[in-house]
Amino acid sequence: MSVGDGIFGAALILGFVALYLGTKDRWRWKRIMGWLLASVLGLSFAVGLWVGWLKWSESRPRVATGMWGVYLGAKQSDVLFTKGEPTTRVSDERWEYIAGPEGSEYAVIISFVGGHVTEVLSLGNRLYMPTPDGVSGYESIQQLLARYGEAQETGLSADGLVRTYRFREHNLLVSFDKDGMIGVGVVAPAAKTRVYGQRIGTSMGASTPSSNNVDGR
Repeated sequence: MSVGDGIFGAALILGFVALYLGTKDRWRWKRIMGWLLASVLGLSFAVGLWVGWLKWSESRPRVATGMWGVYLGAKQSDVLFTKGEPTTRVSDERWEYIAGPEGSEYAVIISFVGGHVTEVLSLGNRLYMPTPDGVSGYESIQQLLARYGEAQETGLSADGLVRTYRFREHNLLVSFDKDGMIGVGVVAPAAKTRVYGQRIGTSMGASTPSSNNVDGR
């Protein structure tokens, strides 16, 4: 606290004392103090309710609509305009972008059907890879199951090392290996997706999906 702040605070206290001494016989100070106390308590209660509501709202599962600034249903031309030329055009219906700091890269895989986005997946370093709102790359599958309930679909990579969970009602897809989350994405409810069965390396050569569909089809 600075000297100026101290002087200002002392002046306020002295002013209040002087006001009380000068009006104690004319004003109903007990009623005034009661109103002030009730106002402070009421304001504190309202703020507490607001903060509690915010925490409750943030803890509720959300329906994911996009990730990395790319939204389900967006036009392919809009993705090209906002994100630039993809690192690899696997096909007209699948683009791959490599991003992130050197040595900690991640891949973002965008799928299209009919020229519109149906899937946005990120794979790689969980510290840097983008995630949908309300999801952290450091969450466990147990935490996600507690929030979203049982996954509507599950899949297993060909080598058995990666499990993928799809929460179709929330457009959410997550993949885990023994160390934690290695992939996360948003998928349109009607879209099919695949298990990504290998960890992304610095060369990004491990971003090829296995042959197992998440929904088993």
